[in-house]
This record gives sequence, structure tokens and C-alpha cells, in this order.
Amino acid sequence: MGDIQVGPVTHLSAADVQQLWIDNGGDPDKALLAAAVVFGAENPAGNAGLVNDTPETGDYSVGLWQVNYYAGLEATQTARFGSADAMAASPDAQARAVIAMSQNGSNWQPWGPDFGYSGYGSKVS
Repeated sequence: MGDIQVGPVTHLSAADVQQLWIDNGGDPDKALLAAAVVFGAENPAGNAGLVNDTPETGDYSVGLWQVNYYAGLEATQTARFGSADAMAASPDAQARAVIAMSQNGSNWQPWGPDFGYSGYGSKVS
């Protein structure tokens, strides 16, 4: 299946994502890193309504930071943050979820040992 559009199409800039992070209670000192996770590989177009629906890889990931709702994660994520469709429709909800998941930018492990992608984790602080 691949990428599908569930929420509204957006084209947020890195500065927009940093402000979104801060406006939703994120640590301002972690805003650049939060944007780097988005634009480093998660969602380089800055499209908050984007969903990666790829069951063969265990992926149903939503929004700017690609919060995964696949299979066993769906009930947990829905209880914590609302449905995948609601998440895709709201960049603010995405930011609040990622602030919670990342412990306000201090733990990016949910995105992989190196934020899931080689290189940029060590280059941005």
C-alpha cells in the first residue's frame, strides 16, 4: 500500500515544526532535534496528514513523526492519543503525542536506536 493521505495535506517547514513542538509544551531546547527527526527521514515533506500503511513491514504510521498504530500498538496508541485518523487530522495532537513518547525530547528510542536512521542522530543536539 505505502503512503496514503488521511488528514489534510500540509507542507510545514522545519521552523513550523519547531514552533509546533514549542506551542504544544515541548522543551524549546529540543525543538531543533524534534524537527530533525521529522525532516531527517520520517516525513521530509512536512505533511501532517500522511500515513504510511505498509502491513508487510508492520507499519501504520501517522503524521509528521510517523507515530505507529500498527496491530498491537493500535489499542495503546488510541487510548493514549486518540485514533489514527484523529492524529492524522491534527498536527497539534501529533506534537503532544511525540512530546509524551519522547519524554519531552529526551528519549528518541521509539524512533530506533539512532532515531531509526543512520547519521542524523549524532549530528543534531
